[in-house]
Amino acid sequence: MDMPIEDREFWREVLLAGGATTLPRWTLDPLPGVGEHVTTLPDDLLVAVRGLADRLGLPLRTVVLAAHAKVLAAVSGEREVVTGYAAGAGGRLLPCPLTTAPQTWRGLLLEAALVEVDLLWHRDVVVDELKRELGVAGPSFETGFDPIDRIDAAVNAGGG
Repeated sequence: MDMPIEDREFWREVLLAGGATTLPRWTLDPLPGVGEHVTTLPDDLLVAVRGLADRLGLPLRTVVLAAHAKVLAAVSGEREVVTGYAAGAGGRLLPCPLTTAPQTWRGLLLEAALVEVDLLWHRDVVVDELKRELGVAGPSFETGFDPIDRIDAAVNAGGG
């Protein structure tokens, strides 16, 4: 596989660290397939979240990613979670390991920002090929996160 050594080492560490966040199945009648849940934030909450992002000098997507991690941690009972992050070519989901260990929201936000920067820096790698090469089996995540800024950019560019 031909990829820059820095990218290869980054994804090698992520993939070999393992971990997959399993979501609880709270239904008596499970159905096969994939579900999607989209929620529109109330205007006052959106204003507050944008204000927090601005005060901390973070993109809005980072604040939403941290909240996503917190929800995954709450429903899974795990402090270390993995979600898919739509940053790869064509919106391909990449494994995004996050921790909710920081004791403050500020710490959680800064931790999410660091993970996001690394992931975005190394996003041009075909992770599935490296997974096969390393013998890493199974899915890395059950949930996906599609950043708001990415959706806005696609719509503004005529892609959505």
